Amino acid sequence: MPKPVEEGEISLGRKLVDHSDLSSGHSLNAGTSKDQAEEMYGELRHPTIVTFVRMFLRVVDKYGWDNTALYKVDLRNAFGLLRVKPAHARFLMSQRTDGYTAVAHDGTFGMSAMPATFGVASRVIARGVNKVISGEADTYADDTAGAGCLTEIKADMENSMKFCRDLFGSKAVNEKKCSFATDMDIIGWNVNMKTRMV
Repeated sequence: MPKPVEEGEISLGRKLVDHSDLSSGHSLNAGTSKDQAEEMYGELRHPTIVTFVRMFLRVVDKYGWDNTALYKVDLRNAFGLLRVKPAHARFLMSQRTDGYTAVAHDGTFGMSAMPATFGVASRVIARGVNKVISGEADTYADDTAGAGCLTEIKADMENSMKFCRDLFGSKAVNEKKCSFATDMDIIGWNVNMKTRMV
């Protein structure tokens, strides 16, 4: 049993529930739940590696190749950062084994509406982070990557982390996956500012 979550904090466990199970006669993933989420929250559009490279090149134009570095910030338990109002939790129940029912109090993996729902948070992060850094950044789901001046990149990363903590709580950032360098993997692609290669 996970430890109770304090106000303003996040659950450190990742819940995975089969929201497609129809054994009870209905399912959260049945019908049009994904379409309804996209209609309500907007179509999910992740930035591509081309989007990131164009952003990095804008920063290179400003600071030069030798003075540009990269950073990334990762959120812990992304969907779990989304809170569900207690009055709405009854809409997010899924049948479990042995007659148990799972009631979501925050976002869960496996729900088809969750990516579009979290897309709102991704857009808020991208816009908010760009207001508190000297370089530029974008967000792919729960991963923010940015570029900036070599002498300011650590501060840009820390300001991005602070923005995310202010938004989601003090434990929202997975510090072990946050870093800055001139050579790093961004959404599965290696980007090297020294060799100018992707």
